[in-house]
Amino acid sequence: MCAIAEPAQPPTATPARLHELSERIEQLTAQLQALPIRELERIEDLQDRALTLTTQREHAAARLSALPEPTRRLGRERDPHSIERSQLTSTLEALDRALQDARNQNTQLERQLGVPAEVRAERDALKEAISQSTRERSMVRDELAEREIRTLGLEVVREHDVDLGIEL
Repeated sequence: MCAIAEPAQPPTATPARLHELSERIEQLTAQLQALPIRELERIEDLQDRALTLTTQREHAAARLSALPEPTRRLGRERDPHSIERSQLTSTLEALDRALQDARNQNTQLERQLGVPAEVRAERDALKEAISQSTRERSMVRDELAEREIRTLGLEVVREHDVDLGIEL
């Protein structure tokens, strides 16, 4: 019984493929750098800040509402917590202003940027493509290096006429 030899597959790792992948990585990196990443990061920072401010505001509002109401006695108001109430009220006003400022800046940046979700998706897709191409380039480079080492190793063996007990 005679086995039919399959045609040899061309090696997937070629210098041309290595060069092609390097160029692709450069192109993808240039596209990534062209994105308005700084603005996107600023929007993300402002959203984080708004969340922090909202949480702080909720805590201050809860503390304010937990204070006992002032009492009236003989037509006079008595409030043993007036200083704390005043401080919490001032804190709430300051937090409201900071929160509004963060929201205004966020809105302005979003108008300049467009739809942040689209930029974020494009950024993430480019990063993934760069990562994939980099992994593939490393595999091609490693395969080319191994092939070169094997070739050089065989040439050294042939030059020194060493009998390794294998047929070449």
